[in-house]
Amino acid sequence: MGDVKLVPAVCPKCGASLRLPEDLKKAHCTYCGTEVIVSDVATKQKIQCTICKGTGRLDACPACHGTGKCNWSMTAQVYSGFNQTMIVAHCSDGGCSACGGSGRMLLSTCPACGGTGRCPECRGSTKCITCHGVSMLPNPAGTIICKTCGGDGIIDPGDIEVPTLTTCPSCDSPWPTDGVFCPRCGQPRNCPRCGLVWKSGTAFCSNCGFKKGSRA
Repeated sequence: MGDVKLVPAVCPKCGASLRLPEDLKKAHCTYCGTEVIVSDVATKQKIQCTICKGTGRLDACPACHGTGKCNWSMTAQVYSGFNQTMIVAHCSDGGCSACGGSGRMLLSTCPACGGTGRCPECRGSTKCITCHGVSMLPNPAGTIICKTCGGDGIIDPGDIEVPTLTTCPSCDSPWPTDGVFCPRCGQPRNCPRCGLVWKSGTAFCSNCGFKKGSRA
């Protein structure tokens, strides 16, 4: 049995550098298990489209109705002693409309945003948390053909910029650079309350004492 020639590849999900046998059409990332597609031509790699996830079709995100914008809103009764107040709030350019971004309301902490002054859903990013601001979601039966891959579901790695990922300091899983929380363990990149960088391996924010997993 002769030596197998390996060709370089990049995982479309975690960004890991791989070396795959040139005689394979499909392989899996040894780090995260994502399928990597290799063309018949040696050294010419094809990967699954990162926009449509290989489906070739897209549909407008139902959460934001295709706008890509966060549409968080809430209406709630707030009790303070014997007084009852109706709170109406929504995401306003990433901020909380109820307190105008101040984090304070009626001489106390804003009950809508928990005192952060930011939208509690998008955490100030203004992006829809379902589609991450893309405005479209992969759907094999979608009515929109993916423009990135032309409906094939496969692209050359040079056609688009491969998402840059980092590693979560708590669980070592891949973590998108624009992600607020680790998609696996929920580790925050920044403190939800004060916004400062969260020190890895700690349960409390070193600046304001906010406990990981608590309501901001």
